[in-house]
Amino acid sequence: MNKAIGILILLLYFGNTHICYLVFPDNVSKWWDLNHAILSLIIIISIKYKSENNFVEKLFNSMVVNNIYVLLFRQETTYTLNDLWFVTIFTVAQYLKKEKSND
Repeated sequence: MNKAIGILILLLYFGNTHICYLVFPDNVSKWWDLNHAILSLIIIISIKYKSENNFVEKLFNSMVVNNIYVLLFRQETTYTLNDLWFVTIFTVAQYLKKEKSND
């Protein structure tokens, strides 16, 4: 069940903007309301998610950190190649940190 919750979180995270454009393509106010509702749902679902320290969790952590950085400092609303690099490097760094702490 925990794996399904993790996959649902990832699907909602990546599909958030697309869902909003599909449901409210011409209404900015309702688009933002739905966007915030989906992000709130992700937070609520995340409370049920139990930490397993696996790849999906590391990937999710990377995406959350990337999103916070981009929204606070860059004000970007679309994904770029830089986001992919950031998520990849941050995910690898989490594995390297774990390996180093095991020594």
